[in-house]
Amino acid sequence: MSYISHVTFLCKIASVCFEQLVRTEHYETNLISQVVVTSGENVTEVKPQLDAIVKCPGRGIIVSGIAPAESGFDFYSRFFCPKFGINEVCG
Repeated sequence: MSYISHVTFLCKIASVCFEQLVRTEHYETNLISQVVVTSGENVTEVKPQLDAIVKCPGRGIIVSGIAPAESGFDFYSRFFCPKFGINEVCG
């Protein structure tokens, strides 16, 4: 899979539009892909396609973004790993 098609695929299964995308990363050692979006609000709005994520190579997909200043957090993060019976871990 080419880099562009991989990014398109990650955005599709994480329901993230390109305008919200900051970068994607793939961690070979943990077999996890990360989608970084422009804001924590974008993270909370994600509607993952779990049936597609379960077919992805690796453990799962992380979506993260900078948290609003008033939240008291540095960033918002959601981890989707339905392959292991855990649809979502928030943190």
